[in-house]
Amino acid sequence: MLKYLFLCGLFAFGLYWVAPNLRVLREKVSWLSWLPAYDAAFWGYFGAALMIGTVVTGLIFLVKTALHMWRDMSD
Repeated sequence: MLKYLFLCGLFAFGLYWVAPNLRVLREKVSWLSWLPAYDAAFWGYFGAALMIGTVVTGLIFLVKTALHMWRDMSD
């Protein structure tokens, strides 16, 4: 579960940070001109929403794990 949360967070960070900067790189670096033009703001917002969802899911997972461990320790 944690590895999937980590991968989702890494993907979200990639969308949030790399995607908007890729447009600038596409314009400045000639050999990256084959990359398609896209709306960087959309992918930045999508990445931010995915990161928030990943953090919330991770917190829920940690709380559930802590409650499960507490229940096992109290028996």
